[in-house]
Amino acid sequence: MKRLFIFIAVAALAVSCSTKIESVKSSPLFHATIEGLQGTKLYAEDLKIYWNAKDSINLFNKTKTSRIAEFQGVDGANSGDFKIVRDGFDSDALNYVYAVYPYDVNNAISAEGEINVTFPTVQSGFGNSFGPKDNIMISATEDENLFFRNVGGYVHLKLYGDNVSVAGLELDSNAEEPISGAAVVTAAPGAEPKLTVSAEGDAYVYMIFDEPITLGATAEAATDFWFVLPPAVLSEGFTVYVINESFDFDHPCLLSISTPVEIKRNTRINMPAAEVVFPEGASTEEIESDLSGNYIINSKSKYEATNGLGPYSDPVTIGPSADAANGPVLLTAESFGIADDVELYGEYDSDKSLYSIYSGQIVAGFYKDETQTDIVWIKVVMCDDQYIYNDDIAFNVTAPHSLSFAYASYGLNLLFAGYVNDEYYGDYEEITIQSIVYQAPSGIAARAAARGYDVESGLDSYFHPRAWQIYGMKPLCERSKVKLRLSERVL
Repeated sequence: MKRLFIFIAVAALAVSCSTKIESVKSSPLFHATIEGLQGTKLYAEDLKIYWNAKDSINLFNKTKTSRIAEFQGVDGANSGDFKIVRDGFDSDALNYVYAVYPYDVNNAISAEGEINVTFPTVQSGFGNSFGPKDNIMISATEDENLFFRNVGGYVHLKLYGDNVSVAGLELDSNAEEPISGAAVVTAAPGAEPKLTVSAEGDAYVYMIFDEPITLGATAEAATDFWFVLPPAVLSEGFTVYVINESFDFDHPCLLSISTPVEIKRNTRINMPAAEVVFPEGASTEEIESDLSGNYIINSKSKYEATNGLGPYSDPVTIGPSADAANGPVLLTAESFGIADDVELYGEYDSDKSLYSIYSGQIVAGFYKDETQTDIVWIKVVMCDDQYIYNDDIAFNVTAPHSLSFAYASYGLNLLFAGYVNDEYYGDYEEITIQSIVYQAPSGIAARAAARGYDVESGLDSYFHPRAWQIYGMKPLCERSKVKLRLSERVL
């Protein structure tokens, strides 16, 4: 399952010890225009790019020194002058005048004219245009007449729903191509800029709104949202996750394209109006009727032959969670073969008859060494012989209170893996789930049996025909050959 996260970035302005920055008393003006302002084929009449008062840019005036220049005009001007408002001593010379919008203290340029920028992961494109700080523009000229070219392309969404409000959107490249993060732009006078996002960049962009936005009720009244993306071919398309006003990240509305999509510079892709319908999670009553109760998870240790571990017959309890923020379903265990007092959160999809435990939850921890500085956190994930997977741990509910591990036929096991500073460190234990047996309360066991209910395997009439398949599951990382020992307990 795709997990969504909110990131808050705080940038600090660092002043170099070797370069004195001072206010500018007088400086030449730089006249700036933007491409695509005359309703060309790249832009419809209702999409034109304008300057806002006090817009700031990085200005490299034939030198690698970055100066801050500020727009002197008013909101809505399509051209105007920039004036340097923060200066610095000249450094290595450049052949041209370069400028970058929006200003970023981290924007820098090499002697060859390659410009380091950050393609925004967090965006704000709502209404008639993309967010003002989302659209990177580059100018490369021989004099003070700046001509800004757009670096990215645009995905224009039109969303609607009767009495529907959204708190945020996320767009993911389905094949994990990087579409935000550190990037390099090459530019020259008269040429189109070319941008390359780092291979370590993020495969998503997202926007979170200060207040939920109420969508138009019909396709004709759909609400507009904009994402700015780097030029790229998204080989397996993209998926948009729409988050409801309650910030329920576990039940987003998904809008997806699975065919290749090419994002072209300075060009927008207009998506057809799409209705937003949020899936409903299982109710407490459904969790109670289908899942709640005590179970025995019979499992076998991969390491039992050499280390004397396992097999395990772990008693667990599954039921509605009292902490909806962590997940609607809670599994608790006094001992899970690994650690004491385990709590694992998850969710139940009654339509698919699927119970899932969120991957990557911590079950134990110990100090890495005697210095007691780094902690090895033991997390539960899935694995095969070579790789670790970050997908949620799914169980088919073949009948009320009858569970089977959904990935057993694919050779996957549960892995209790060690992580140090969020980096995979090694294995602690790997177990193969052999069976899951429901323990009916003794007070109702006789009545259940009288109705023909088989406590261990359920009735055939309850069988749900949907088999869980692995679609697009990708390994998180390759497994280590390190075998960890749970020594000094932290938890």
